[in-house]
Amino acid sequence: MSGHSLIAEYDIEKKELFVNPLLNETPEDNKLFNYLRNNRYMTIGSVQQIIRSDDNVNLLFQVIEGKQDHCSFECRTAIENETIWIRINAQAYKTKGSKRQNKMICHITNITEEKLLEEKLHHAEYETRQSELRTKIFFSSTLRIFKNQQNIKLKTLLQLSIMFVFSFSENNFQCNRI
Repeated sequence: MSGHSLIAEYDIEKKELFVNPLLNETPEDNKLFNYLRNNRYMTIGSVQQIIRSDDNVNLLFQVIEGKQDHCSFECRTAIENETIWIRINAQAYKTKGSKRQNKMICHITNITEEKLLEEKLHHAEYETRQSELRTKIFFSSTLRIFKNQQNIKLKTLLQLSIMFVFSFSENNFQCNRI
């Protein structure tokens, strides 16, 4: 699915999106593009109904309202209860005889597979960080235990040494008394 794209034209004055089937070859299993091809004339309201995220769509409205002449953004769509990610590149232009921009050409690309791969990559990065953290904790704990054992051994060795020295001193002291 990823990489499939189509070209659509939006008439700013009529507020209609037109997908020309002659310009767009789409595979039969591509729900979004089949939907757009079958609904060749769409109002901006019907476009809003299939787009899930409002934040990026505002860029498109700025082009429609003449505040910008082009935009590019990614958003999620919902077709037949399936989430499909798309990238939209839109450019406004004016037709002969028009005083202002009255049309917008849109290049729409299905990027669902790309987004799924990004999600898998983020998950793998998270798992790697978690694994590294668990390894650090394990080695830190192991080192702490080892140091404690070494301290216990040193304490024991020091106690034995002190006992030996005192014992030797006492024996030596008693030998000198006789």
